[in-house]
Amino acid sequence: MPQKSENNRRMVSLIMPCKNGALTLSKSIESVLEQDFENFELLIIDDGSTDGSREIIEEHAKKDNRVKLLTNKGPGKGVWYARNIGLKNVNGRYIAFLDCDDYLLPKSLSNRLRKLDESGAAVVHGAYLRLHPDGKAFYRPARTKVTYSNMLRKNHIGNLTGMYDSEHLGVLLQESYGHEDYLMWCKLVKLSGISYSAGTEPLAVYRVSNTSLSGNKFKVFSWRWKVLRSGLNIKLIPACLCQILSQIYAISDRLLEKPVKTE
Repeated sequence: MPQKSENNRRMVSLIMPCKNGALTLSKSIESVLEQDFENFELLIIDDGSTDGSREIIEEHAKKDNRVKLLTNKGPGKGVWYARNIGLKNVNGRYIAFLDCDDYLLPKSLSNRLRKLDESGAAVVHGAYLRLHPDGKAFYRPARTKVTYSNMLRKNHIGNLTGMYDSEHLGVLLQESYGHEDYLMWCKLVKLSGISYSAGTEPLAVYRVSNTSLSGNKFKVFSWRWKVLRSGLNIKLIPACLCQILSQIYAISDRLLEKPVKTE
């Protein structure tokens, strides 16, 4: 990996794929621009949008040179492919992700960087809010320490809260597994040995959509199975146990969710 400048060694590269996200895109971009940590680049990959999303990105890029527009010239290959375009163009040391329908809370980047510095770890994650279409929001806490073994039983890292140090782990591209972010974080935690929570304060807001692919429980189950068996080469019996535990965790998480107020 080429040597980065001192400024880039403290920079966060935030990857945001976007396909027809005009309704929520500006909120997502502005949530990044309003961070109390300012040394970042926001790499937005236009994934074949036809609803004016590209124009919104271009307008923000004109106003702030930290916003950078990239184009997926092969749209339709999946969000993993769009994210990889961003990953291949990062300039920063620290890598994080945000979808164009979600948004960060003001101290999201600084809290994660603080924990990376304090812990000496190469991966961090955190708590977040789940915002439902009816406007109700629920707090999703983060496990204090997450190991690879923990990750096999449950995805403890919400993609919009994770951050990793590419100087130590390299830039890990995503693969087409449906649940590609889960596979990536499993591999990163395995490489790093552990991921630490950035604290109890929520880092971001995830918009729950009734039409999202992740809302289809059967697909999520099958994607997770593919990750365990093909992506991580987990043997049959341990993979079955992990699948059972993941379902128990999913039920428990929903039961223990705490409603919160949002602005």
